[in-house]
Parts: sequence; C-alpha cells; structure tokens
Amino acid sequence: MSSQEVKVETKVDVEATPVAAVVPVDEFVFKAKPDIYSGLTIDVNDLPKNQDEFEARLSHSLEVWKMEGKRGIWLVIPIEKSAFIPVAVSLGFVFHHTTPAAITLTTWLSSEPNKLPQYSPVTIGVGGLVVDEATDSVLLVQEKFSHFKDSWKLPGGLVDEGEDLFTAVEREVLEETGVEAEAYGVVGFSHFYPYLNDCSNFYFVILMRPKTTTINMQVSEIAKCEWINAPSFLEKGSTTKFTRAIISIGYESYKAAKALSKEAASSSSSSSSVSETPEADPQPVVQKIETDDPSNVSVFYRFEVAFRIPQTKQAYFQFYKPGPRAYPGLAAL
Repeated sequence: MSSQEVKVETKVDVEATPVAAVVPVDEFVFKAKPDIYSGLTIDVNDLPKNQDEFEARLSHSLEVWKMEGKRGIWLVIPIEKSAFIPVAVSLGFVFHHTTPAAITLTTWLSSEPNKLPQYSPVTIGVGGLVVDEATDSVLLVQEKFSHFKDSWKLPGGLVDEGEDLFTAVEREVLEETGVEAEAYGVVGFSHFYPYLNDCSNFYFVILMRPKTTTINMQVSEIAKCEWINAPSFLEKGSTTKFTRAIISIGYESYKAAKALSKEAASSSSSSSSVSETPEADPQPVVQKIETDDPSNVSVFYRFEVAFRIPQTKQAYFQFYKPGPRAYPGLAAL
C-alpha cells in the first residue's frame, strides 16, 4: 500500500467516524437528555424492569454524572414502576410533582445552591362572558355544587394541560351550557390565594360571542343555565358581589369593543391611512372588588380592551384602550 493510499484511507476514516465514537461508552449509565443548565433528564424508556438493576445502575450513573460536573438530575417514574420510588429516595432524590400516571423526582449533584425550579403552585381559571348582541343577554349558570346557593355565575373552569386561555374557555362554555361560543377578548384577571390544594389561582374573564344560542346544559354539574338580560341582571340578579362586579366590568368592555369595532370599520372604509397598530396601553387598571367574605378583598387587574391578535391562533394578546386611532383588524368583531 502506497503512502498516498494510506493518507486517503486515514482521511476517510476521520471524516466518517464521529469523535464521540472513540470515547468508551458506559452502557451501565442510564440514557439521559441534557439540558442547557448542565442537568439531565433520565430516559424513562431506559428504566429496567428489575428493582435491583435499577438501584445499581442509578447509583453508578449518579457517580459518573457527578464526576462529569452535572447538576440537576430529573427522574420520572411511571406508576407501574412505583416500587423504584424508595430506591430513588434512598439515593438522594426528592419528590417534585406527580400526575395520575407518574411521579417526577429530582436530585442536585452540585456543591452550588440548588437552583432547580419548584413545581408551579398556580392554577389558571377562565370565565366566559358570552353576550348575545341580538338580545343584549349574557349566558349564566348556577352550579349544582357551590358555596353560594341559587347564585348565578359565568360558565367556565380550570385550564387543562396544553390549552391556551381561549381554547379552555370555549371548551368549558360548550361543556357546561351546550352553547358554542368564540372567545375574542380578555377583560382582565384576578388573583386568589389560597385556592385549590393551597395553590394560587389566576382567574381570567374572557369576552365571547355566541355561534349558537340553544342551551343544552351539563346536568351532572349545572343546576340552571339561562340567557339573562345584562342590564336587568346587573341591577337585581342573584349573584355574589364579585361576580356582579366582573360581569359589570366585562359588559362595559363588551360595549367598548363594539364601539371600537364600528369605529374601525368606519375608518377603514373612509380612509386608507388608518394605523395598523393600536395605541399601546400596557398598564392595566387595578380595581379592588369587595367579595362576600368580608376578610377577603379580591384585586381585579382590568384592561380597557384586550383582544387576541387576529392573525394568530395562539394566546397572544394586545392590550390597549379605545382612542382616536382605530385598529382595522377589529372591524370583523
């Protein structure tokens, strides 16, 4: 073999073989996905069936990762392998959070202070203010299970995993009332603590327009569901102080949105120089609302008008107050 042939052969081998391939692979170490914080998430599909093997491999893996300078280690144990939990705890793991199907544990290998994020102690709720423009009525429900008997409220509930605010409120309104409605604006939000399971709760009031009006309520959860004239309800309807306040605020936002929509349509038809960007007003109005519990005053962060950007499907919003500059995208409201 000539000198030239040797050089060619060596060159081909270098290019075709990844550098990592020359490093011995410790197959006893768990497969894991790295993160940008020098941490790892153990591949759940690499967990063995045998508890003794799990303990031996996890102990060995932690030793190797500590020498490599890894910091936070995340371990998800599915419910069918829950016998692995005490093993992981004995090796320094602590509980982070659970789901019906699995538990997530963490351990911190670095000598630095533990910087792993806590599990979010927050729930997000939505209430749909569905206004029927033809009758000036709002869609309200009375729940079967409630602290306030015969009290009307907005249909709604908690946001499920993977949902944005609009998707969640559209689902909840349909489930509880049978009415299909489209979300198009955010009135504002309130913060409650303590809430379910000692968590905080952010409750968003969402403006909606009905696509259908026939009621087919969820009888397992809802005692009554009706379209009720908005001005009449705000004057004498049976409800809590908080609900009356947020419906009043939301109804004002609905009328403001309606007026702004007409202004945008008029401006679009009469002039081509209308700004395509609304006048920004990022500062919400903070409004304290008295509740039926004298010891609890809820703070409601109110936006004058807040609409989802029409060109998107995601939960992105633009917050602004009605003014001389109209937003043509609102003409279709």
